[in-house]
Amino acid sequence: MNLKRLSIFIIFLISAYDLIAQSDAGIIPSSISNAVITASSGSNIEFIRDGNEETFWESSNALPERYIQSEELNIFLQEENYKLEGESNKYLLAFDGNINSKAVVKKGKTIIKLYENNFLKFFSLKLNTQSEVEFEIVFRNGKIINKKYAAQDSYVLQGIEINENSLVKEIHFSCKESFELFELAAIGGELIDRINFEFPSPIEIGVIISRHLNYEGVDSIQLLYSNNKTNWSKISNLNPKAVASVSLLINPIIYARYLQIVIFSSPKPYKKVSFREFAVYDRYGIFGKPADALASKRTWKESFGVNTIWGWGFGVSSKQIGNNAGAAKFSKITSLARSYHRIDWDLQKPGDTPEFILREKAIDSINNKWLNWKEEYAIWQDHGIETDACILFNNDYFPESKWTNAFYQAKKYGEDFSSFFEKNKLIRLIEIGNEPWGYSKSLYSEILKGMAVGIKNTSTTYKVIPCAMQAYNKHLYLNNYISDYILPNNKIDGLNTHIYSYIINEDGDRVAVNPEDPRSETWSVNNLKKWAAANNFSDEIYVSEYGFDSEGGDDCIHSNCVSEYEQAIYGLRQSLIFYRLGVKEFYWYFFANVDWESILHNRSGLLSNYSSGFQEKLSFKVFETIYSILKDSYFTSVILENNEVYCYSYKNKLRDENILIAWRPTSSNHKEKKWVSIPINANIKSVIDVTNPSKEVSYKKEINKLKIALNGSPVVITLR
Repeated sequence: MNLKRLSIFIIFLISAYDLIAQSDAGIIPSSISNAVITASSGSNIEFIRDGNEETFWESSNALPERYIQSEELNIFLQEENYKLEGESNKYLLAFDGNINSKAVVKKGKTIIKLYENNFLKFFSLKLNTQSEVEFEIVFRNGKIINKKYAAQDSYVLQGIEINENSLVKEIHFSCKESFELFELAAIGGELIDRINFEFPSPIEIGVIISRHLNYEGVDSIQLLYSNNKTNWSKISNLNPKAVASVSLLINPIIYARYLQIVIFSSPKPYKKVSFREFAVYDRYGIFGKPADALASKRTWKESFGVNTIWGWGFGVSSKQIGNNAGAAKFSKITSLARSYHRIDWDLQKPGDTPEFILREKAIDSINNKWLNWKEEYAIWQDHGIETDACILFNNDYFPESKWTNAFYQAKKYGEDFSSFFEKNKLIRLIEIGNEPWGYSKSLYSEILKGMAVGIKNTSTTYKVIPCAMQAYNKHLYLNNYISDYILPNNKIDGLNTHIYSYIINEDGDRVAVNPEDPRSETWSVNNLKKWAAANNFSDEIYVSEYGFDSEGGDDCIHSNCVSEYEQAIYGLRQSLIFYRLGVKEFYWYFFANVDWESILHNRSGLLSNYSSGFQEKLSFKVFETIYSILKDSYFTSVILENNEVYCYSYKNKLRDENILIAWRPTSSNHKEKKWVSIPINANIKSVIDVTNPSKEVSYKKEINKLKIALNGSPVVITLR
């Protein structure tokens, strides 16, 4: 290879590396990426840290033979466990873990006494004999297991499974002639496999993510840590039956040079264990340390919105639903609505002229006579609500097979859409897709590119953003990793994501966690911003869905349900954190509970469902209270943000008024109050608990600080 070709090759390698680094710029590396990993047995140990939950390390099978060499498993490799009558030294080669070395056992009866209390579960025996050898296992309860070995059994390693739950007292050999004993081995309890991690120096451990799914026979898994490789402390037990990735919060934080995963399994022949993925992070977890807060350029009313759909759940046009429902009702808490604008309501197939244009031209061949976007969105607008139209398509009702020339078909729809709605000034933001992750990646990329071009060709005002994606996990089961869909030079004006504060707990159940928890997706905004910066995209982030499920007049019995009180305080706290993180717009999902059964997201409404009369939940009332106080205010700074208290400051420029909102980042016992100090040098005008505005909040103004009794419910502190 000449020098010129070598230089080109090196430049190519560097460019390829840079592209990979940019595409994965949002991913926070696990601390075990630079650890030395070893396992007690098996293959593919690197799969445990490759980020892919579908690949896995698998152990070798300890039984029927491998355990024989293990001092930890084979009780006969530990002399303190047994005693042979007579000259025991000459039998040592039969207990050395080597099935090819041998000792000669004299004729007659040989007795081996067990000292320790051993519930022996499996025996291995290899011998050579010319006469029948009788082998007996004598239990303390008097029961005896008897086996006989003839000459034809010679040189074959024999395995004996023991199901008796009594302690073994003695083992007897009887033979009319002397015979050769190559090995006697036994396991006294569970099989043990270990995975070890050694770090160059002690690391901070705050969050651990583990996918350790194992099936029958694995009894328990322990996670241990040490700083000297001798003294080990337990961090946690891991439930072997948990199917999905389990996220563990380590509180208080620990520092460790060594970690060890210990897997205990039943002693069954050919039994193997596995481990799919393991990752360790500092106190900030997989989402990383948030950037320093910047003052917002948008007011609260320009930032907080609600997800909804045509007719606001009544199944009729908004002009038919009354004066205290739909847009009229929600104008009390927001000025932004995100509409699920189904593409199949506009088109039968890509390339068709959309129905809103047919209706505009008074053509009779209208598919959905009940639908009039111009009328619907105008009513929302009349109530002071601006619309984000999320163009909804997925394989369920608009299969990808319909797209025969995706770029040009999407471009045409984009042109039709933006020219019609801009002319009528009905919407202000367009999302290209919601969660079309069932589409092939290449198809969605073409639709996104084409539709964005079409919109931009006919509009100079519309902001265009893609469907919801994430930048923190390239192997996430949702198939929504941003670099798989967003191509360079896309004509988009920001990034979009859906964030739900749910984790898989130690029992394998999906549960809600408080939004301040480092495991909460709340903080995944950080990853998107890093990705945007590295890939030259706008770092304007839209969280187009977030929320918590609660009853509010409807049953809520699935695992991630929270109380109505928790929905209210968690929801507001998460909203305030999004505002602090610089999210441009964030939309609560959903405006109301869904009438169907209690499943994930069906109870995330701010109102009860249609059948329950759309009754206001506490969360609706809390957002109504905060909207009346904060709608014309801007986030300005973080006062406190730690494990004890969160406190953010806001400025209402219209009233020249400064506001603080403070709360304790509780995960339970939300109504328990503790006195905290907030560093401020100002007089207090009022203090309001948003969940109970009429209730008095205890506080004391002291020099350069405010002492106040806080619980998990945010309080609004208005300063003079």
